[in-house]
Amino acid sequence: NYELATIFLKSKKFEPAIHHYRQSRHKDWEENILLCLYKLERYRDFKSLLHRIINKGKMSPLLATLSQHYSQNFEVKNPCNFCDSPLDYVLHKQVPELIESKGQLTKDLLYDIKNAKIATRTQGLLSSGIQSSGNLLNRPEKSFKKLSVIIKKRIQEYYLSHKDIDNGFIKYFPEHIEFLNSWYIKIQSGGYLRSHIHEHSWISGAVYLVIPESATNSKKGAIELSTHGGDYPKLHNRFTTEIISLRTGDIVFFPSSVFHR
Repeated sequence: NYELATIFLKSKKFEPAIHHYRQSRHKDWEENILLCLYKLERYRDFKSLLHRIINKGKMSPLLATLSQHYSQNFEVKNPCNFCDSPLDYVLHKQVPELIESKGQLTKDLLYDIKNAKIATRTQGLLSSGIQSSGNLLNRPEKSFKKLSVIIKKRIQEYYLSHKDIDNGFIKYFPEHIEFLNSWYIKIQSGGYLRSHIHEHSWISGAVYLVIPESATNSKKGAIELSTHGGDYPKLHNRFTTEIISLRTGDIVFFPSSVFHR
């Protein structure tokens, strides 16, 4: 039932998706029903279920995304204490290890991306580009292992810099850092990645190994973070958005409830 519901959701057949999620009572079935109700613009039913889920003490990125969007859409108080201003939790900085020693680690990573036997997969959100399959940061090559250690260290530093903040995002921050998924994306000239969230992870991010010089300090190759995206219904354009221009060697972290493209 859960798998059927997910197929219906991806096909934008929200009523049968609701039925099968309800039949399944599996994993995040309630949050996905909430998503279907929102996309159907059944706002009264959405509000009722949203408060029921929150009152159970549930906390998840998808729930946070929906609650945040609803609160901004209708300009009401956000009932979910995940992180009320998620773009305040964006980290953007350079990774010294990627640019030190004439960028040797970056060169090693690019060499392994090109030469290691890494399969690619289709990605419906990606235009004029390719994405790797598998979990890149769990691969045996030394370059990926080094990058894995570097990213874990940065996430730990990120958490420690926010640890005294009283919200669900920090309070329930994973004790052990684990890469649920990791991949590379190569985007060609004119390509783009559509807006989405990562509802099954807690924190998301990207490391930039190659940014053309012509794109530095411009919107080309930039990442856009927002409280709106994913074809959610919107009543106005007053959603919070931030565009970050990038350089080779940059890293960006943000809560997984944040839309990015």
